[in-house]
Amino acid sequence: MPIVGLTPVAREALIEGIEGYVVFEVTIGADGSVKDVLVVQSEPKRMFDRNVIRAVLKWKFKPRIINGVAVERKAIQMLEFTLNDLN
Repeated sequence: MPIVGLTPVAREALIEGIEGYVVFEVTIGADGSVKDVLVVQSEPKRMFDRNVIRAVLKWKFKPRIINGVAVERKAIQMLEFTLNDLN
């Protein structure tokens, strides 16, 4: 999980009461910043994708250290969007 990050919000989905999820691959640079985000799966299709990508690109992670050296890595993450999150 990120050490710094914004939670994406899809205003249209919120207004219409739509729930869903996005599974994405994130490339984390040696400095902990997000270098790339690739949506692997989402439901409903494309409803949350753009907001997830925009938010995740601003996330910051603790760098992975191997033999004392920070290295780039990839990870799979999932974000769920439910109306219960608002309560």
